[in-house]
Amino acid sequence: MKKLLFISDLFKNADHNAIERIFNGYLKEFYEIDLIFFTKDDKEISYEENKIFIPYSLKKEIQKHLNKHYDIIIVRNRFDILKQFAKKDRDYKLGFQLSFPHTFRRYYEAQITKKSLFRKKIEYEIKNLYEKSLIKKCDFFLPISNAMKNLFYYDIQIDYFPLPLGIDPINDTQKKKNSSEKINFIYIGAIDKLRRFDTILKAFLNIDQNLYKFDIFTPHHIYANNLIQTIMPKNRSINLHSSLPRKELAK
Repeated sequence: MKKLLFISDLFKNADHNAIERIFNGYLKEFYEIDLIFFTKDDKEISYEENKIFIPYSLKKEIQKHLNKHYDIIIVRNRFDILKQFAKKDRDYKLGFQLSFPHTFRRYYEAQITKKSLFRKKIEYEIKNLYEKSLIKKCDFFLPISNAMKNLFYYDIQIDYFPLPLGIDPINDTQKKKNSSEKINFIYIGAIDKLRRFDTILKAFLNIDQNLYKFDIFTPHHIYANNLIQTIMPKNRSINLHSSLPRKELAK
């Protein structure tokens, strides 16, 4: 069986659900898989089954600490790590997974805030060219969607396969029956200017608040509350909560 190494950008104690459902789940039928996560708490490399925990201080020299040969290596989000493995004389297939166009985010933020727009545009164009040059050295590319590929990486001609983040239905929690006639909505995640959450709130202005319940879980509690009070101050169907761990949300 061929060996596959997946190098994540996540830390040891983070939520690995989006990665493990695919790379430590379904693909194990076809490959012998190892996964790398980072840690800032440990000074030495540690192992737990097929997981390798590497001190973050060693992120620039991962390759020399690998103790086996892999047929396929996939790097997630980290271009500095991708550079280590994008060698012409490599004897393995190299892939790159990108969950979000992070380089574009800073430029887009400047467009929204109207701050340092020219400088951020130049920075984006230079960095984008560099990152694309690394992706082009790979054997395949795993964007989060076809839309990402077509919008940001249309000029990259290597093999690609859209790999969206999602929930594994096999391990999904049992659906709870809604005892109310109201429709329940839920939002989980960050809320800031870039995500345009105001667009979602404005859409709810057209709905009778007696017909729905909207629960919002976000670490940006103050910003979200100010947004709600500005757009729909009299609404009583929106409930704002602080962030909760995934297991708590499922209860």
